[in-house]
Amino acid sequence: EYQYPQSSSDWALMPQDGDITSTMQSAIDSGKKTIYVSHSGTRSITGTVYLRNNLERIMALGPVEWTVSANPDFVLQNGNSSAVILEQLYCPSGGTGTAQMDVRQDSTRSLVIRHGSARYSTASAGYGGKLFIECVVGEYFNLTQVDAWIRDLNTEKGGTIPTVVNDNGTLWLLGRSEER
Repeated sequence: EYQYPQSSSDWALMPQDGDITSTMQSAIDSGKKTIYVSHSGTRSITGTVYLRNNLERIMALGPVEWTVSANPDFVLQNGNSSAVILEQLYCPSGGTGTAQMDVRQDSTRSLVIRHGSARYSTASAGYGGKLFIECVVGEYFNLTQVDAWIRDLNTEKGGTIPTVVNDNGTLWLLGRSEER
């Protein structure tokens, strides 16, 4: 857990409409610790956002209507905080865009995905990192050489393709729902 920023110089609020990719990346690169996404408006992320520098949290302030279309949408990189929290980031199911954000861990610092929709994968620079997932819905979770603690996971794909793959890591999983 991180304290919420006490100074307005430590946080940024994303625009309510349009593509927020470059605005979000600029806020992160300028040293903001927290990025807020308001609940009103319609926005999109059309490129990859790199989670680095002083960033500690990206958080939606209520239900957010947005679409994501990059692959991946968020990439965790090295930075000054010990962890980055992605919180309340839900994408709408169906319609335009994908139904969850793609998140790639490309650093050994901890990643927390809480109350949202996501896909997850580990890049080689993330081997040895820690992952915490709580109350997340999504399709594919490819955990490679990470220690992961997952509670209340709802994977949305079934059939012959595994939705959670633990490759040479430690996985603690409590409460999982599988579609189809």
